Amino acid sequence: MGVKYTGDYKIIIENLADGIYQIDNFYDFFEMNIEDWNECSDEEKKNYSNTLADDIFYALAADNTINIGNGLVKYNSDKSNIEVFNDKICIKTIKL
Repeated sequence: MGVKYTGDYKIIIENLADGIYQIDNFYDFFEMNIEDWNECSDEEKKNYSNTLADDIFYALAADNTINIGNGLVKYNSDKSNIEVFNDKICIKTIKL
C-alpha cells in the first residue's frame, strides 16, 4: 500500500524537496560533505533535492519515518500529510 494523496503529485514533490533542502546536513544522504555540496550548481542541487523527495515519497509507504541528515520526514496517514523535521522541530507540513 502506498502513500495516499489527492493533491497534484508534482506540487507535493516540489514542497517535499523544499522541506528536505532545509534539513541540516541533508546532503549526507548522498554521502557528500559540505564542500562537495557547495561545488554543485544550483540546477544540480535542485535535481538532487527533487530526486531525493521522489525517492522518500515512495519509501514512506514502507516506513512512515525516514531519517535524513539532522532531521527526518514522517508520513501521517491519519492526517493525510507529510511532516519534515530539522532536529526535533517541524519545519514544513505538506498536505496530501
